[in-house]
Amino acid sequence: MVTTTIQFRFRNTCASTSKGVVYAKVTHKGVHSNYFSTGINTTKNKWVNRSNSRLGKKIERIRIELLDATKKANYKLELVREVWRDGNKPVTLFAIAKEVVKLKGQDRTLKYRTWETYDTRLKKLEQFDTSTPIKKINEKWANNYLAWCLHKGYKRNYCMKQIQFVKHVLKHAKKEGIIKTNKLEYYDFKYEKKPIEFLTVDEIQKLQGISFASPALNKVKVAFLFQMYLGLSYEGLEKFRYKDLKTYRDKKCYVKQRDKSMETYFVPLCQEALQLLEENGFEIPLYCNAYYNRILKEIALILAIDLKLTTHLARKTAGMRWLNMGYSIESVSLMLDHSDIRTTQRWYARVLPIRVLEETEKIEAKNKK
Repeated sequence: MVTTTIQFRFRNTCASTSKGVVYAKVTHKGVHSNYFSTGINTTKNKWVNRSNSRLGKKIERIRIELLDATKKANYKLELVREVWRDGNKPVTLFAIAKEVVKLKGQDRTLKYRTWETYDTRLKKLEQFDTSTPIKKINEKWANNYLAWCLHKGYKRNYCMKQIQFVKHVLKHAKKEGIIKTNKLEYYDFKYEKKPIEFLTVDEIQKLQGISFASPALNKVKVAFLFQMYLGLSYEGLEKFRYKDLKTYRDKKCYVKQRDKSMETYFVPLCQEALQLLEENGFEIPLYCNAYYNRILKEIALILAIDLKLTTHLARKTAGMRWLNMGYSIESVSLMLDHSDIRTTQRWYARVLPIRVLEETEKIEAKNKK
């Protein structure tokens, strides 16, 4: 049973003449590729009378070549044209990367901002290499790509994510049978370890106690504090609704699934958070992310905070604040809706010296009894 067919069509390219181009389309098991040019320029008359002509023989030869190219492309119709035009050249890493990003774009569950990240990584790869066969991608190639990214002035962790993207592409290629082994499967991803930045108790008290003359600054202050009390990301704050609060043991709790990790928020609201809600009509004021961050810079200057104050710093402060209030690492992981507790351990498990002293005093007092 024939599962792969090649269809040709003549498309007139000039209204004043009968000249045009021959296009081809590949169909495999009911799935069609887009029409693409075969590079054959001819006239409508020759196209209609192509049987047993030189044009007909050329078309038949291209048909055979396209069927062969379809097999070489492992029946990935998006790659057939490139494989055919390159003759016997193998499929490139860049071609598969384009396919991966295209598939991400078709995933309706994927956020647009996440797709944009994949698209940006594809563009960086395009700047570096579009010709290396995917079967030749190995650790040496990855190190060269890393060196190129670093030379361009990108930070090391950003560069590592570029290599991580390539590894993801290779994983896809292996799954589709394009390659047998992923040579970056055990690549040593050396991320730069940075100390987590968060607001100190004194800085939090400064922010809580100040009242700005500007309404915009006051709105941003409210939004930032509310983020910090609940450990919300900017996206989480956007989606916060008072109606999503549930009552457990006479305690108001925020319970909602987070789109990024598909994990569930479970955060008991502290008295300060409830007070902010009451003062603002149970709706937290919010600006767009860029303007929000711009106002936060102004607030940092006014309060003499040396850190780069951003919306995400509120979430980081929440994690550190909860840990140093005495919450267990497991509880903090749940409240920050991390899908893996190791994420919490890696970034947030840093206690303040005062907490160590408090625990020491408790242990000493217990031993004296």
